[in-house]
Amino acid sequence: MSSFSSHEAPYKFNSIHRDDGIELSRPLTTPDMMVLNEYLVKALLENNEKEYNDIDRLRLNPIELGATIFLFNKKEERGFHVPINLINDVHIVSETVGKIRKKQDLMLFVSYFKNTIHQSNNTDNVSLLIDVDDLQINIILKELKLIHQKLQDSKLWTSERIRTSSGNRDSSINIYPNLPFLFKGEEIIWTNKDTQGIISKKMTSLDLVTNYRILQYDYFSHLGTSILIEEIEDALVSNQRSNSKASIIGATLKSRIRRGGQLRKDEGELTYGELVVSSFNKSTITLKNVDNPSQIASMILNFKSKLYSESESQYQKKNQYESNKTTHEFQSNSSLNDNGNESNEEVCGKCQSKNLAGSIFCNYCGNKIEQTYNCKKCNNVNFKGAIFCNQCGNKL
Repeated sequence: MSSFSSHEAPYKFNSIHRDDGIELSRPLTTPDMMVLNEYLVKALLENNEKEYNDIDRLRLNPIELGATIFLFNKKEERGFHVPINLINDVHIVSETVGKIRKKQDLMLFVSYFKNTIHQSNNTDNVSLLIDVDDLQINIILKELKLIHQKLQDSKLWTSERIRTSSGNRDSSINIYPNLPFLFKGEEIIWTNKDTQGIISKKMTSLDLVTNYRILQYDYFSHLGTSILIEEIEDALVSNQRSNSKASIIGATLKSRIRRGGQLRKDEGELTYGELVVSSFNKSTITLKNVDNPSQIASMILNFKSKLYSESESQYQKKNQYESNKTTHEFQSNSSLNDNGNESNEEVCGKCQSKNLAGSIFCNYCGNKIEQTYNCKKCNNVNFKGAIFCNQCGNKL
């Protein structure tokens, strides 16, 4: 007889074991917010000798919860996880039971590696013999197969290297932008969780804005789309409405906005609207029912601006003399009008209205004011603050 009192609690996140070194910090949902099936476990044997008499339930956690087989005690809510991507064999075995009226009892055989190192070396296998209801065993296998397929889905598991900032150092990390997990150093700016149900609410979809990316994720199809902050071309607000009109949204939408370092529920003093985020590769994401969308749009663009200004600051430290000279040229050219006089105006490209210098959005039509600088060599338009021309490579 074996006890599992030393095993980890079921709601503690168990990171998906992969050998690419990308660290998943934590999932963006919890088991109670997802539709999960639990199956009765009648007996559990490990390596044909260690019996877990206290385990009475099996649950298959989807990729949003770490992609594991969770074997646990329903009353104590404690057990252990088997990472699905470390499983190397699953099949059905049978055992003849009964002396007079003999019958075949079906059981699930699972063989897995303890970690990715053992998986690479094909060593240190652990085998489990799980006795579950015969009528449910094929349902379990089907559900397990679907999770395994999602672990091989390139749409979810294509990594991107993104630029980050750590203190005064410019750095970068790899992330999976289409996955509903937070990564190392990632912080939530705004989120909107769509749920169904009245008493027991379950997640259906997620809209998320962080300092790394914009993400939309569907928990039914297990698919996500994203735009990295550094890929954003623009963030435009549309369909703004007052809070009184927004009250018809319903209780199933939970919107959060980060202020003062904390996530809080807004109290109705904000406007609502849609936020259309576009990228340089022409993909777009539309975020609906956004609290104070103009503020979120500004935060997104500020994150991008800060990201690149910090990177340029690093470039300046490495190339002090040249970059100081370039910075001086930027400041000189940006502050002069066509007559060589000081200008403190920005002209909107949409309505041609004059705005204060440094304005990001037009005071009259709300259009984003593109702050640009022409290359002296090829006359191509570049964003102000650029160090090299994006057309000919000339230093600006």
